[in-house]
Amino acid sequence: MEKDLRQILRPLHQLKPIPTDVPSCGDTLHDIKAVIFDIYGTLLISGSGDVGTAMESGSAAAFCNALETAGLGKESVAGISFEAANLIRARFFELIDETHSRLRLEGYPHPEVDIIEIWRGIIETPEIVSFVPAISLINPAVAAASYESIVNPVYPMPGAAELLKSLRYRGYKLGIVSNAQFYTPLIFDILFEDGLSGFEFEPELCLFSYKEKRSKPDTALFDKLSGRLASLNIAPAESVFVGNDMLKDIMPSSVTGYRTALFSGDKRSLRLRENDDACRNIKPDVIVDNLLNLLDYIQEG
Repeated sequence: MEKDLRQILRPLHQLKPIPTDVPSCGDTLHDIKAVIFDIYGTLLISGSGDVGTAMESGSAAAFCNALETAGLGKESVAGISFEAANLIRARFFELIDETHSRLRLEGYPHPEVDIIEIWRGIIETPEIVSFVPAISLINPAVAAASYESIVNPVYPMPGAAELLKSLRYRGYKLGIVSNAQFYTPLIFDILFEDGLSGFEFEPELCLFSYKEKRSKPDTALFDKLSGRLASLNIAPAESVFVGNDMLKDIMPSSVTGYRTALFSGDKRSLRLRENDDACRNIKPDVIVDNLLNLLDYIQEG
């Protein structure tokens, strides 16, 4: 199945960042031992700007196209009525809302779904099966990957590979805190020859929201990361978190003691949140409009 997923998730077209008018600035960050990254909109150009935005933006046609990519025959897809297509779309968002509500009751203030379970729920909905019997044969993981490839095309951010190689060479510990799904690490390995393991990301420093059942801006993700960094004798103040969103990246990492770098290199994904009360008193330590500029702002501990 992984071969099928790789084929589905491999980008068909190159994307380029859209420049912003927010330039690099800030003072050098000293005694840094670890660099932790967001993925979508930071290391990857995100066609929709954000993985969550993409998930919520799909049209009924996008769901039908995803099912065709996932293996539903063209005749079956062509036979999906307008009513059935909208039912599939509505069920998708209904299942997400139900999961969010349940997880909030379980103590997750910013819940995250496992998208495979959402698609499994669609495929097992009797009313949908009655409209589209062949849907019961679809693999939910393949359907999820197909939908993602349609609504959120991605491509490596310029300078990402060079930056990661340089940080690895200089001995920094590398990690990830990302609002992500099961296909995110696979996408990373498809787009970057070295992949997560080749860049020597520390597995224990990589937190993906779907595994944690919580998403940024939940500070619990960064508290968990802090505990894992402590096992490496690294404090949050000796780590810099790099992300493109003031609310989801800079705010939660800042209030939990991390140094912060706002990536401002792509208009699609830059989220300044200037009118958000949660970000009103939050400022990044540095801003970089090109990923490679980060090397000018950090010094090893």
